[in-house]
Amino acid sequence: MANISRKQIVLGITGGIAAYKAAELTRELQRKGFDVQVVMTRAAGSLVTPATFQALSGKPVFSDLWDPRIADNMGHIELSRGKEAIVVAPATADFLAKIANGLADDLLSTLCLARECPLLVAPAMNRQMWDNPATRRNVERLLRDGVNILGPGSGDQACGEVGLGRMLEPQEIAEAVVMQLSPKLLRGVQVFRADRRGPRHHQPQLRENGVRRRTCRARCGRQGKPDHRAGHPARPGGRRDHARRDDRADV
Repeated sequence: MANISRKQIVLGITGGIAAYKAAELTRELQRKGFDVQVVMTRAAGSLVTPATFQALSGKPVFSDLWDPRIADNMGHIELSRGKEAIVVAPATADFLAKIANGLADDLLSTLCLARECPLLVAPAMNRQMWDNPATRRNVERLLRDGVNILGPGSGDQACGEVGLGRMLEPQEIAEAVVMQLSPKLLRGVQVFRADRRGPRHHQPQLRENGVRRRTCRARCGRQGKPDHRAGHPARPGGRRDHARRDDRADV
């Protein structure tokens, strides 16, 4: 039975060779305080067995869109409700293309389309697949859609090549999930920046005994008083300069 005090999360596993790392990721997420519900694609079942993840998570593993164990056969709805996030690791190039283009032809892709929670994906593929323009377009679209892309990393690959495309290590993914779901300290706080170089009419205005006074920091570094502007030297052609000339003309 799930501990209701723990956060609920869906771990999606697709058919990449890095699927074996999802077992360790399940453990890492549990250590971080999550109850993990595993959803697999059929291709993932060719690499790792549902029994492994059922034993690790303590929950049944789902892969069939029409699984009769789920009420009303609506697994794509029921499995995502009340979850903190959906994490797909590994996420193959095929799966990224699906969700980038809104395709939903199996349980996991349909689950991602019908979600009410954040989606995080950890790409895992050959370096040339990762660098392919089609993959790059799909990733850019996912980022615009608000999907969180975790990785990939760089290093040795199962095919024997070296480069970008490795799935991040389970501990790195688990830490990224925690960071993503942690409350932001400044969320909802409005921050205003004062620009001291702005127009004069945007400078702060103070009142003292009902009399408005301006701050003249930009000109003299001191805070103004009602008659403080009189202490500034007159600018040639300014109003005070004209006034002084008029005074002299009347003498």
